[in-house]
Amino acid sequence: MDEISSFLLSVIDSSSDAIVGLKLDGRIISWNSGAERMYGSSAAEMIGKPVSRLSLPDRADEIPLILARIHNGERIRHFQTTHLKRGGIPIPVSLSVSPVVDPLERVVGASFIARDLSHQFSFERSLHESDQRYRKLKLSLELAHQIQETLLPKVIDFSCALDIHVKTLYSEDIGGDYYDFFRTPATPDHILGLAVGDVSGHGTGAALLMAMAKGALQAEVVHSPFDLMAMMSRLNQFFCRYAEAGRLMTLFLALVDVRKRLLCWCSAGQGPVYIYHPGDQCFEELGCTGPPLGVLEGTEFECQSLMLRDGDILVIGTDGLWEARDPQGEMFSVERVRQLLATWHHKTAEEICETLLSRVKSFTAREELEDDTTLMILKVPIRPQVTDASQRTAR
Repeated sequence: MDEISSFLLSVIDSSSDAIVGLKLDGRIISWNSGAERMYGSSAAEMIGKPVSRLSLPDRADEIPLILARIHNGERIRHFQTTHLKRGGIPIPVSLSVSPVVDPLERVVGASFIARDLSHQFSFERSLHESDQRYRKLKLSLELAHQIQETLLPKVIDFSCALDIHVKTLYSEDIGGDYYDFFRTPATPDHILGLAVGDVSGHGTGAALLMAMAKGALQAEVVHSPFDLMAMMSRLNQFFCRYAEAGRLMTLFLALVDVRKRLLCWCSAGQGPVYIYHPGDQCFEELGCTGPPLGVLEGTEFECQSLMLRDGDILVIGTDGLWEARDPQGEMFSVERVRQLLATWHHKTAEEICETLLSRVKSFTAREELEDDTTLMILKVPIRPQVTDASQRTAR
């Protein structure tokens, strides 16, 4: 029996909780090491003292009421309250109180176990504060997302019958992919300018640079609407001057003249960009004509052009499209895009774009893509064939 009692005393003394023995009148008769650590007072200081000295002044009747219930044989479990430790410092505690009975089942005292909840309360408070910060950030990002959506235009309506569809999927609420269409009041109806770009990185920083790039591009459109090389050179100067160190932007600028069936483009590292010729069932890659914006101040860019054919499909995508990976790490790849495009070339631009992006998301098996992804599809209209009979009628 002495061995068991010694073992139980050792268990009590080694507990991290405060375990306190009480007389029914509330005097302390035992005080373990956990109580010393929690309340900051030694057993010598506390034994014989009323346990009510642990109560807050406005809760002086709390412990006497608990002891009265214990005297009737009740048990109190996990009662949360506040006690005072040495120096009058309040601490939140979880209190469990049980009656102590003698061999005749008479209640002769009480034991209470107190657990310090300071760390738990601190964690819950931090969790609540983090939740509040997250909610504010989420609202800010939602607002930023709405603003960014207004910066990305809908396909504009103009008289020539180009079939165009474009869509951006951001890996976060906002990102650095960019597309635009540009014209001026003096621009002929049969000419359309377009842009697709990608600021390095994603998230808020990339989104801010994207917005700045859009503003700079719109200013350049007014200044020199048909000079792609001059526009790209000045945009490069802007990026070198204002972008953070290491931030780059790839950008594809083009003018499409539907009447002449002419495509002129200037590409700052944006690629690959392809034209699919359905008549010949082949792809033609449009080469880059300069490095990404922000690499080197004073870079001169070239402009190239080619003649478009009936039914040609221009495909401009950002690297999030080709480099999307499946769970095993395999990339979606340019080859897959080309295969799918060759299969669906007879569909509308919207059908091609939406289906291709849907395939990419299915390939990755993720709700959100790892990188921002933009895809623009432009189909050249097929001109009606002129028959000999119609020519004779015209004459």
